[in-house]
Amino acid sequence: MRVDEKSSDAELVRQTLAGDDNAFSLLDRRYNTRLLSYAFGKMRNREDAQDIVQETFTEAFQCLGKLDQPEKFAGWMYVIASRLITKTYRKRQKQVDCMSFSHYGDEAEVLEAAATHAHRRAEHFAGVDDLQDQLEIAIDRLPDALREPVRLRITDMSYKEIAQTLAITENAVKRRLTRARKKLTTLIDDNPHEPSHSKVLGNIN
Repeated sequence: MRVDEKSSDAELVRQTLAGDDNAFSLLDRRYNTRLLSYAFGKMRNREDAQDIVQETFTEAFQCLGKLDQPEKFAGWMYVIASRLITKTYRKRQKQVDCMSFSHYGDEAEVLEAAATHAHRRAEHFAGVDDLQDQLEIAIDRLPDALREPVRLRITDMSYKEIAQTLAITENAVKRRLTRARKKLTTLIDDNPHEPSHSKVLGNIN
């Protein structure tokens, strides 16, 4: 079967699994820019975003045979990218904490420096990264039927695009997003009515 730019995601996935490398190249061209934009919005660093996108496509290629519904390739890619972003962020935070201790030998200085570092980081990240981390954890705890449309919606996909990606109706997309938003308000630890929470959750509608 000959594939081209007009081929559906499902057709390109099947042809990739059949050994057609060009099919996966077409998928790369189709989603690379969108995934890069999504990753950059999260990482705020172009090189980091590029690394995330490259790793996303590598993992997708290696695990493509496990994608039971090829028509949901787009949503699956965003889920992989989101997980890699969260993993990278948490790993770096741990590295920063370890590095901050490595420059001190005296126990008293270590404790003082650690306390100062923690205070400054709390001030810097208050209401931003902590909130984002809470949201990511909460989204991961949603059931699949609600998590997938949320992941796609926060990448600025329209209801129509989400419906096409998940092979459901637009009304179903809206219902699932409404249910997901209500569920997330109960999963996030802090006050869901606090302005920063409302702003983030307001994007999931």
